[in-house]
This record gives sequence, C-alpha cells and structure tokens, in this order.
Amino acid sequence: MLKCDNNKFTLLLVTSLEKMEELKTDWDSLHGRVCGASPFLGYQWIRNWYRCYTDANAIRVLAVFSEEGIRAILPGFIGHLGLRGFGWSVFRCAADGQTPHGGILAAADDLEAVVAALRGISSMCHGVAVAHLTNLSTDDVTFRSLNKIGPGHAYFTESVFLSYQYVIDKNWEIFAAQRSKNFRHRLNSSQNRSNRFGEMSSDVYSGKGVLAQLHRLQCLDSLTWQGKQQRGVFRRKQDLTFWQDFLSSEDGNQFFLIFLRFGEVDAAFMTLIIADETMYQLRFGYNDQFQYCRPGVLIRTVVSQYFISRGVRVFDMGATGSFEKEQWENRREDYRNIYFVQRLSLKGLLFCFGLSLWRLKRIVKWPWGRCLRGGAR
Repeated sequence: MLKCDNNKFTLLLVTSLEKMEELKTDWDSLHGRVCGASPFLGYQWIRNWYRCYTDANAIRVLAVFSEEGIRAILPGFIGHLGLRGFGWSVFRCAADGQTPHGGILAAADDLEAVVAALRGISSMCHGVAVAHLTNLSTDDVTFRSLNKIGPGHAYFTESVFLSYQYVIDKNWEIFAAQRSKNFRHRLNSSQNRSNRFGEMSSDVYSGKGVLAQLHRLQCLDSLTWQGKQQRGVFRRKQDLTFWQDFLSSEDGNQFFLIFLRFGEVDAAFMTLIIADETMYQLRFGYNDQFQYCRPGVLIRTVVSQYFISRGVRVFDMGATGSFEKEQWENRREDYRNIYFVQRLSLKGLLFCFGLSLWRLKRIVKWPWGRCLRGGAR
C-alpha cells in the first residue's frame, strides 16, 4: 500500500484473482453506492473478464482508500503496445472483448480519488509510463479528471466515436409518433413483409435461464453474417466460458437474451444488460434468410416495448454507427480512447516524441514527408 496526496489517500495494488477476492466486499459496496455505476465495472463482470481474457500475471487493480473507506477502483492489466518498431509495456483498462464501457469506478463528483488512481498507475505499476484508457465517455468522471492531474502528466486522444441511444420518456406509441415518417414507414413495411414467413413471436430469457439457450444461440449465430466471418458472439473459445460463468453468478440476472421467431424458426437475436433504467445492447444478429423483412427493426421494436413496461427508459445501442441506428437515436454521447502518459519519465518522454512523429507523418504532404512515413515505396 502507498500513501499519496499528503497522506489523504492510500493506494492498494491487486495483482491476482486471489487478492481480488479479498476486495469483493468493498468493491460491491462502492458499486452499489455510485449512482448510475456502469454494470461493466462490477466485481463479477471484471473478475470473469480477467479469468477468460487476461494472463494471470498481467492483472492490475488499483484501489483508492481514504479514512471514509474505499473511494475508487481502476481495473486494468499490463499489455503491450507497438509504436514505430518500439515495444512498450502499457497499462490497459479491462475494456476489451466483452466490455463496451471503460473507466474508473467512483462517484461522479469524486475527482480527487480518480486523480489519485490515475497518478497511481505509474507509481504502483513499476516500469509503466503509459496507460491506454479506452471507451471513456466525455461525461464520465474519469475523462473529466484528466485535466486535474497536473503538469507531470499528459493525455492524447487516440480516437473519437459516438454512442447511439434513444430515450423513451412515456410509452412506445408516443415515441414512434415522434419519429420520422421514414421510421414509421420502415416499421410498417417490415411488419408486413414478415407475414410471408409466418406468425412473428419472441422469447425472452434472463440470468441462469439463458444457460439452457446457449446452444440455440450458437446455432443462430452461425447463420448470421458475423458468424460466417468468425466475428460472432462465440468467435473466441473463451467467449462461451465467460458467459457460462457470468450467467451462473448473482449479477447474471442483469443479462437478457431475446429471440425473434417466424413460425418455428429463429430469425434474430439480441443480447443485452439491464442496469437501473438503462439497457445496454451487447450483440445483435439475424439469419440472412430473413434479411428481406429487416429483422433489426422488428427485434428492436419488440425489445423496446417489452422493457419500457419494466421501467427501462434509456436504450444504449453501442458505438458502431449504422443507418438503422440513426433512424432510432435521439441522443448521442461522445466517447474517447486516450493515451495517458507520465511525461517526467524517460519512457514517457520517448512515447510522447514517438507519438508526435506518428501524428506528424499523417499530416505531412510534402515530398520529404516520405522519410517520416518510412521512405519511398
């Protein structure tokens, strides 16, 4: 443990699943206290992610304590980054593969604790001067804390993207009436087209009930274009283990699987997480055989109507843009992938210099710019 910020905070570094187990009570307590806490920063989700996708020796969890108790948790791991032929040990957020939202678990106004966690990356993880913070909302406390760090650190935006959402304040009928004429036309057209395939119905499963449907999901996933290109729900061998472990836990009750059916045939599926009044879409796919009737429109309608009646108001469709999402969205959130660098270290200075050259070669248009781009071809 390390004291920091004039002994106001104490930092704890956890490097194994066994030690992480000792932090579970505090972790669950903090997650329960934080208003609107991301379900992807919960203890069970992160633990399963570590078990399935990370080398046991790479685990790094930074916990920030004060006299009042635990204040912030930053789950991550030590990864590798290649930049212009050089290799770097980098602290990465546990936000790869199954986790669409990253950041630090802390109260929305607790900037001090988040700053302490960010500073602790370089002081607690020896030899690491760079952190790759992914999937950060610009409204999140983690992003807002970056400007409070001080002159010894810097951050660079790697990429910018949007999260598409739609909010339904009252009921489905009012929401649909407020959408564009094209939206309503596509919805009616999809419903009419689906009649040729038989009666439309849906099946909804949650928590441990999903376990018995995983084989059914695998079969349908293999018929989607994502599955055919090895980009489906189970594209890696660890994916099935991850979902089996998570669904068997208490937090697995937040997970839902929805099937859209025409007659006796599965046409589309959607997996999602429900937390408070927000639905987070994870994966969606449909059998190419039913592309004619736009299964995405139909299953999103079914999902919306089902969960509105159960108190959900915000539907997060994820970051990947599409024409269909633009028809539905009425709110967007800005997200960033960030490089956070300790500039006072040699590795940090070299990384800043290398990153600056990499950015410069992308905008240099003169003939001598080929030197920065690797020479003439």
